[in-house]
Formats: sequence, C-alpha cells, structure tokens
Amino acid sequence: NNNEADLFHPRFILRQTAEKMIIRYFGCCIAFFFSIILSAKALMMRTGMMMKLATIDTLKIKVLESDAGAALAAEDALRERGGGTLNAKCKLRLFDTEKEPRLILYRDPSYWCPYCAKLSMQLEEKRIPYKIEMVPMRSYGIKSQDFLNKVPGGFLPAIELDGNVYTESLDIMVMVDDTFNGPEHRRTLPPRGTPEFEEARQLLGLERQLFRSWCDFVFRGSLGSKRAFERDLHVVEKELERGGKDKPFFMGQSDPGIVDMQYFSHLERIFASVAYWKGECIRGDYKKYPNINAFFDALEKRPSYALTRSDFYTTITDIPPQYGNGVFDRMAPKQHSYEKAISGAEWTLPMNPDALEVKLQPGWEEFEPNAHIEALFRLVNNFSAVAKFASRPAGEGVGRWGTFRPDRSALADPEAKPAKGQALSDVEAALSIVAHILADKLEIKAEHAVTLDEIISDAKRRATTASCLIYLRDRIGVPRDMSYPAARALRCTLGWTVEHLQKKKI
Repeated sequence: NNNEADLFHPRFILRQTAEKMIIRYFGCCIAFFFSIILSAKALMMRTGMMMKLATIDTLKIKVLESDAGAALAAEDALRERGGGTLNAKCKLRLFDTEKEPRLILYRDPSYWCPYCAKLSMQLEEKRIPYKIEMVPMRSYGIKSQDFLNKVPGGFLPAIELDGNVYTESLDIMVMVDDTFNGPEHRRTLPPRGTPEFEEARQLLGLERQLFRSWCDFVFRGSLGSKRAFERDLHVVEKELERGGKDKPFFMGQSDPGIVDMQYFSHLERIFASVAYWKGECIRGDYKKYPNINAFFDALEKRPSYALTRSDFYTTITDIPPQYGNGVFDRMAPKQHSYEKAISGAEWTLPMNPDALEVKLQPGWEEFEPNAHIEALFRLVNNFSAVAKFASRPAGEGVGRWGTFRPDRSALADPEAKPAKGQALSDVEAALSIVAHILADKLEIKAEHAVTLDEIISDAKRRATTASCLIYLRDRIGVPRDMSYPAARALRCTLGWTVEHLQKKKI
C-alpha cells in the first residue's frame, strides 16, 4: 500500500530497521575483511623490509669488496707487522728493518696526551724502530703496577731505551736526537753551540710563554689575558714567516724539527678551545694567521702527523680536568654558534656538507669521500666490543669513576660494566641498523626504520637503547677510533638513530 499512514505501521518500521541492520552488518564484514587483507599486506611488506637487511658478517665481506675497505684492511695488516702508516692502534714500528727495537714508548692509548704526541712524531720523522705500550693518563684510568714500578711518578710519556727508563718529553727528545743520528736518522735539533741551537732554545721558550698566556686567557679569563695571548700568538705568526711558502716550518726549515713538534700539539688545543670558549677562529683564518695555517697545512701532509691529529670535539672533551673549566666569552658574536657546532648540534642525517663544524676544521678533504666506509669498517670489525661498550648505561658503574673527583674526566668510565641479556641485544640491533645506514652511503631507507621499530617496540626499551647510543656517540674519539670525517659520519648516523628511537612508535 502507498498510503501515507502505512509508513508508520509497526511492521513497516521493523522491516526497515532489519534491512538497515543487515546492510550495516555486511558492510562491517566487508570492511573487516579488507582491513585483514591490508594488515596482512602491510605485515608482509614490513617483514620483507626486515629480510633485506644483511648480517654483520655479510657487511664485513661487503666493505672489503670496496677499494677503500680493502685499502684499510691492507694497511691494518701492514701495521700488525710494524709497517704502514702510524695510527692509534699501532703497537710496533719497524721502518723496513727486522731488528728488535731498542726503544719502548709508553704513551696514552687515546692519543690525547700532547707530550706523547710530539715525542711520537719525532720517532716517526727520524724513523727509529720502537714498540708502543699503552698507559692511561691519570684522568682516564688506573696505571698498571708494572708501569709504576718502572716510573714511580706515573709520568707520560716515558721511554725505555736499552733497559733504562727516561721521563720528561723534551729531555727525551733531545737525548733521542743525540742517540739516533747519521744518514738513517735525520737530526731534529741543531748542533749545540751554534746560533741555530740558541735560536731553537728561544723558540722553545716562546712556546712556553704562549702556553701560559693561552691557559690564562681560556681557563682563567683574567683582565688583559686576551691581549697577552694575541700578542704571543702574533709573535709565533711572525716567526713562521721566515721560510716562506716552500719552507713553512720554524727556523725556515722544509722539514719539522723538535721546535715544530713542541708547538703543534698545543696549537691544536689552542685552535679548538679558543673557538669553543671564546668564539674566535684561528685555524682556517688565512687572512689573519697565514703562516700558522700554512704550518698546519704542511704538517697534515706528513705521514707522521696525518693520522694522529684530533678534531675539535675530542680536543675539547679530552683537555685534562686539572686545567680547570674554560671561561666562556658570552659577549663574542660567534661564541654560541661555535660552541653548538663543536658540541654536535648537527649530528644527524642527512649530513650537512656546509656545517659550521666542518668549516672550523679544514684539512680533512682527502678523507671525506670514503668517510662512511671507514666508519663502517671500524664498526663491523669491532662490533661485539663496540656493542658492549655502548650498553654500559644499561649495565653497572656508569659515572662512578668521576663521582666527587674533579681531577678525573667525566667521559672516562673505566669502572663501568656492560649490560647483558635484552638490553645488550637491543643495542646490537640498533648498531646493526647504524651499520646498514653507513653501508647505504648514509641514505635513510624505509627498511631501516621498519626493522628498528619491529625489533625494539617497547617504549622503555627504546629509551634505554637511545641512552646507550648517546653514550657511544659522545665517546667516539679522534684519532683513537677513526679520522674526523669518519667519526662525524658515525656520530650523525647514531644521532639519527637516537632521534628515531625517541619518537613514539606508531
């Protein structure tokens, strides 16, 4: 019936209600069915992405297939036999001889001690065969009793020559120059009694004067300290003018001597600290300091120095606590931006090739193209040790070393113990993602994020793993672990991984 009254009949209303319920039911069933299909498809896609990731052993093989990776492996093999170029892992230096070295150098394992650095450079320049024994600086660890029996004061550097032990770096360098001379070992100090020897003595005195004015300027900030520091630095700049472009070292020499070795290690620290605390750039300012910059340009071409130099971040964090805290010049226009750059404000992906941190530290260009390969090579070939080190925040004893001890480095943790179980497994998983990003030339791919989210989904576990990666990132040292460009690539990759872990998993 089409009567209007029938529309309000109970049976008509019930029938319409039933039809609507049936339609809604089938609609829900269809929607549920399609949601299952889509979920299954998404799961298959995510599983497929996870399965694309290779194992660490596979990455070890892959990195060796590259020219840069093969070169790193070959160089390491040479170093094991006492050859190759010097780096922080060397324990033996033979210089094409098979004779047992007469000399043992006791130095810090991190290559952070400036006094060890200049002695090491002299031995390399003179090509004196020597063994290397690693002893921590007192701010970073406990010296062994065997070493203290030989050197009761625990001083570094120390050498053992023909069974006799010597300390005080400059005294050692003069003795080494006298002991090892002739055609095989060029002299690094002029003969005594000559005008050149007296000039060298005066330049060594100037270095001590510059060191004192630097300490006063950076760590005490007393009235007039900046003027005194800049005065001494300009005297050094003037002294380096003598040789011109062809002879950029002190006293107009074409090869570095003891005077040059005495200067470079503290000039490195001056560059980093003055930029960080005072907002002033010295390295790279060719207009104001052309000769000092030419001096370092020449040094960076020497095998004795190239692979043992540090970066600004490492230098700032490894300055011994005994120096005191640097005094910030908050009125300097560039101080805050320099501080942020050196502290890692841009440690994330994608990497910024024009980052201020990079501009402050010229001279690393030859390492840049293969930085990701070097970082990957060092990570995958030390994967287990790196993962255990990184897991310390989830373990025991972190920070105990420096607690109530201002004379100890805050970043040193010799008493910390690694985590075990799930926490260590999570760190290994996160570092595996880091390795894959490095293998993919620092390009973030979907499978990186998907796999990380699937393996570490719990919020608490993600937070713990992030803290472990931060711990590792902040302790990557140059040159101890790798070159600066490689360290930057690894720091940035760790930074991106931390950011992803700290995001709420959807």
